Amino acid sequence: MAAALDYKGTKDSYDQLPSSGNKKGDVWNVVAAHGTTPAGTNYAWDGAKWDPLGGTIDLSGYYTKSQVDDAISAAKTELEAADTALEGQITTVTNQLNNKVDKVEGSGLISDTDLNQIRTNKSDIESLQTSVGGKQDELTPGNAVSITEENVIDVKLDPASNEALSKSAEGLKLDLSGIKGSTVKVGVSITGGAEIGADQTIAAGMQALSDSIKTAVAGGITSITSPDNTIKVTGEGTSRGLAVDMSKLVSTSSSIQVGIDGKLDIF
Repeated sequence: MAAALDYKGTKDSYDQLPSSGNKKGDVWNVVAAHGTTPAGTNYAWDGAKWDPLGGTIDLSGYYTKSQVDDAISAAKTELEAADTALEGQITTVTNQLNNKVDKVEGSGLISDTDLNQIRTNKSDIESLQTSVGGKQDELTPGNAVSITEENVIDVKLDPASNEALSKSAEGLKLDLSGIKGSTVKVGVSITGGAEIGADQTIAAGMQALSDSIKTAVAGGITSITSPDNTIKVTGEGTSRGLAVDMSKLVSTSSSIQVGIDGKLDIF
């Protein structure tokens, strides 16, 4: 039968353990550490040497305190960086939520392009409203147009222009062949000789002018304007004629002179 352990007491260090007089099974508690054996280990005499009852512990697979401190510091740095990134993401999401469009039943979202077009249309409508704000509420017919009971605007045509200007389903049609003296009016009154009214046609105005000239020619020339009376009217009625004062027509320095026989000589 193996010897039982016999507890002897406590030694401050491994060196104080007795080297003789020991019997197998004697046990001493050593306060200080010895080598890789931790402090407070119990040593038993195995018959030849003191054997630590705790055995040898292999700590090679464990972190040392400095390694643990370094690992904790690195993990803390990573967590702080992750925390900062998470805070940024939370801020972004919060801003997006603050700017979100709440769902309205029966309505849908609209793109920026369509929204800009709506803004443009709104501006155009406001401009149009300003433009038509002072519009005439009711059309009034005039000399050029008439308005039917159905509020249809119709262009009036002067009877004198029917041959040149006509109406059709496509609009007004101009027939250049219809523009002639018998239809086109003078437009401006002519006085001081032949009296021609503005409402007369060109043909009628030409006839009035012709009649005026004919009357003047039939009555003969009654007066004439000539510098220094070089040429003047003589006689009366149908015997009127023109007389030329030769002395006023030529001079001594002219290449045309009156000869001693009263005739014109050219030099």
